[in-house]
Amino acid sequence: MHAAHRLAASFPDGQFSGHLRAWLQARRARWPATANPHLPINRSTAGGLEPVGRSYVQAAVRRAGITAAELRADWLLNEALAGGGDPLQLTHLFGLSDPTAIRNCTETGPPGQDRDNEMARHTLGR
Repeated sequence: MHAAHRLAASFPDGQFSGHLRAWLQARRARWPATANPHLPINRSTAGGLEPVGRSYVQAAVRRAGITAAELRADWLLNEALAGGGDPLQLTHLFGLSDPTAIRNCTETGPPGQDRDNEMARHTLGR
């Protein structure tokens, strides 16, 4: 499954998938012939196959009031929770080493834990 589909599936209320569909429709309307496989593209990358640069991502998430590191940590925790604490899933999705993936899955706690509080604690670095 494509990373964007896994991310959308991890939001059960459908809010993210609505935003994702809107972005994909806007992306298709603006760059209908692009062969770029990456989800975020811009004027500079739409004609090629390269991903957008780090500064583009950092500026986009800064406008949302978070940092790229916080966004990644939140996504990583959400995937760990959605995958039932499977370190192999995190290794494949994020390119983590085995020990790092195991540590991140261990930090999610046992099943049934209050995940909203856990996510806030992990994301905010408490």
